Amino acid sequence: MQKSRLFVQVSLLMITGLTLFSVLVALFWDRVIDARFNDVVDDLTTDVSVLLLPDAKAPDAR
Repeated sequence: MQKSRLFVQVSLLMITGLTLFSVLVALFWDRVIDARFNDVVDDLTTDVSVLLLPDAKAPDAR
């Protein structure tokens, strides 16, 4: 009986640790990695839009 109780306690400890680790990784990803990725994507879309869109001061080409 003691071994099965110890197994349950160790299993719960491992599940709790993995859950905590997953939450910390998700928070890190959201705060650091995703913010940097969004900055890079914003810069890239700005560069592409500058290349594709005509200058606002240019005469209409109709």
